[in-house]
Amino acid sequence: MKLATASIGQLTALARIAFASNRFLAIYGKGGIGKTTVPKSIIAPALGFDETWVVNLSGSGPQEAIGYGIPDSTTRDLWFSSPEQWPTAKRVGTKRVLLVLDEYPEWDVAIQSLCRSLFNPHGSPMIGTHALGANVKIIVTGNRRTDGTRSAVPAAPFVERC
Repeated sequence: MKLATASIGQLTALARIAFASNRFLAIYGKGGIGKTTVPKSIIAPALGFDETWVVNLSGSGPQEAIGYGIPDSTTRDLWFSSPEQWPTAKRVGTKRVLLVLDEYPEWDVAIQSLCRSLFNPHGSPMIGTHALGANVKIIVTGNRRTDGTRSAVPAAPFVERC
């Protein structure tokens, strides 16, 4: 994978293209260069998003992503509470929401596995049993190994969908 440098204007244009094709944008770079700030402060306003949600699950377990199981003694079913960090359809409705998955390559592999449907361009994005809002678009951020960080290498299917 060849690394490219992009200006802020180019990132906004790339985000517009990615979102129009029902894909996501991945921004990688060394720590402290604004990988999280640029989507919140520049890309979201430029593309007319109503809200920006930033989620960082580094050091968290799968239950933090999908919620805790709550048994229903009447039906003997198990349902999962909806963690507050996700812009679910019930929370955001039809608002245009930019979801920034901050430091995603550092997330536990189990959590990344639970997030797989977020990157499927042909389905509705879900986290476990929780559907995200219909107008949620995603930007992923992470550090690069070339900058001396211990960042993980993203899996090939993930990179292909960027």
